[in-house]
Amino acid sequence: MYNAELLGNHSESYPATVADLLAKIRADRLALEALIDQLSETQLLTPAADTGWSVKDQMAHIAIWESGIDGLLQGRSRFGTMGLDEADVATHNTDGLNDILIERSRQQSLAEVITFFNDSHRQLVATLGHLSDEDLLKPYGHYQPDQSGDYTDRPVIHWIAGNTYEHYAEHYPLIEKQLA
Repeated sequence: MYNAELLGNHSESYPATVADLLAKIRADRLALEALIDQLSETQLLTPAADTGWSVKDQMAHIAIWESGIDGLLQGRSRFGTMGLDEADVATHNTDGLNDILIERSRQQSLAEVITFFNDSHRQLVATLGHLSDEDLLKPYGHYQPDQSGDYTDRPVIHWIAGNTYEHYAEHYPLIEKQLA
């Protein structure tokens, strides 16, 4: 069962400092990893009946989006870092992009996905560790000046949270079903 207390209340305001953000990410990531560590290889590889996604797929999905945020914060193309080109981004909604990304990651072995899941997270945490508290409030557009839209004016903390601890909370109950 989904443990809201363990993963925290995600309707609360965003962390105000990098230290608080990293603590929140660390706690929620540890909870997600503890859940994943309980699963057998068969459970990791078996697609869920309702979504068609295996836990391996979900791990790859989380890692891909974390790598995109890392790219964003380092001033690289967020979607390019994720292996998407401008045509993909222009012609697909988020679900369509996820379909493209999952099909690509399904070609990878479980070991490759686990390595990517861990490495992309470590890299993002390292990048976040170099930010100042003020950097969290800079708009998305500061990091991706070539992109335009209403979303580019919002503080980047929205995307960091949405692709880390909020993303873990979204996938936690889906992964937890594999324990049943």
